[in-house]
Amino acid sequence: MPLLGDAPGKPSKPDRDDDPRGMEKPKGRLLMFWGCNTQAPKGQPFIIDFAKMPTAQMPAGMPAQMRGYQAAAAARDANAAWWPNGANGKQPKSGSSLRGEHRVTSGFTPEIKFAVANDYMASLKINPREQLGAILLGWNAIPTATGYAAFAMGGMERAGQGGDMVMWTSASSRDSAVGMDWLSPAEVARQIAAKNVMPPSQTTCAIPAEAKAASGGMMFGSMNAFGPEENFAFPPKPADPKAVWNIDWTAKVRYRAFSSFLTGMGNMGEMSDSSDEGETPRPKKKCKGPMGIPLPGTSC
Repeated sequence: MPLLGDAPGKPSKPDRDDDPRGMEKPKGRLLMFWGCNTQAPKGQPFIIDFAKMPTAQMPAGMPAQMRGYQAAAAARDANAAWWPNGANGKQPKSGSSLRGEHRVTSGFTPEIKFAVANDYMASLKINPREQLGAILLGWNAIPTATGYAAFAMGGMERAGQGGDMVMWTSASSRDSAVGMDWLSPAEVARQIAAKNVMPPSQTTCAIPAEAKAASGGMMFGSMNAFGPEENFAFPPKPADPKAVWNIDWTAKVRYRAFSSFLTGMGNMGEMSDSSDEGETPRPKKKCKGPMGIPLPGTSC
């Protein structure tokens, strides 16, 4: 299948509307919660009042999820070629496999050939339900997962009217950005030790009752199950450690399973949407978050 790169002066991804220069100054407040707790611990929520924020300035209290996402995405995507992409409308069919030989040809790289050992990760399915006023998230264990991270928002429909918006992350740190990207197994292990990523043995997490109440009961959320990584280089690394290694190309394959969920809409367990991902993220229409920043990996 063809890869789609950026045309001069025009981004290739049709839904890439996350340029921070086009953001409007938000209204109201942002209430931030974090951690897997049925009741919000002391010190939560952390509140950012946008009315007190200088125009076009990101507040110092805004977590790294929002402060660094645009810059990281722009740098990562500067010379990217995408598959699947919106141009040909083709997606991998059910039952497709990533295992086996892969070959990439283009006008700006040498020919790249490598054999993938891992396959698509199993689908991640989330079952959110109410428990003692909180939202209890339960999910199936993914055999190849190295860790999990969840994120949720509420009150977004009130943003334009100056109402409170609510943001929650499963990380133990308010300033954690680990839930929104493709992470290596080594980084996942480091973040598990820091309690910012849930270990692969964990299959439940709670959104505090206070976050649910502040959002009006309805929250949109997503979860990543981080997976393995494979690395390739040509020519292969010499066996002699003293030999010069002139590398023509390198390739990295990371895996992730993704699922989204919606609470406050009747039977919450029927509102989750899951997908499994391999070499490249599958393009999705992004939902708007605080300050007009799209939530990565989401679909509205």
